[in-house]
Amino acid sequence: MKLEDFFNQHNIVDLSFFNFRNAITACYFANKDLQVQKVNDNFKSFFPVLGNVTNAYFPDVLEQLGVPGAQIEDFVTSLNGKGSVLIPEIHIHLNGEDRVFSLLSTRTVDDIFSYLNGVQGQFVDRTAEWHLRREREDLLEQKIRDREIIEEKSRQLQNLA
Repeated sequence: MKLEDFFNQHNIVDLSFFNFRNAITACYFANKDLQVQKVNDNFKSFFPVLGNVTNAYFPDVLEQLGVPGAQIEDFVTSLNGKGSVLIPEIHIHLNGEDRVFSLLSTRTVDDIFSYLNGVQGQFVDRTAEWHLRREREDLLEQKIRDREIIEEKSRQLQNLA
């Protein structure tokens, strides 16, 4: 008999997920076959459109969120190949608003409790950061346009002189 047989699987998964329960990110735990086992409250509040995702295949969850197929394929390929994945920018349209998230996920390995062998991951909301970057890019583009106008006016003045 194995040690894991003496413990309640649900309680061990809950204990393992404890640090993610109160995280400010949207966290999930899936089994080794990518079936979602647990999500934190922020996952539910970030993505209320999903409803209950328990036992859902995580790539299907990504598809439901509108994640492009290429990013879903990259997720599965990286997770299977490297054991972890970081997708720095995922654009998701939620409740009439465009949001930007990073998705970080890694395979978990536990020699004692086999049911902890799976995938833990989290969505980090980067929307505010993305908006600031867009504003900065817009300002830089405006600065370039202004410089071009000034250079053109300077040329016109030199021609008049």
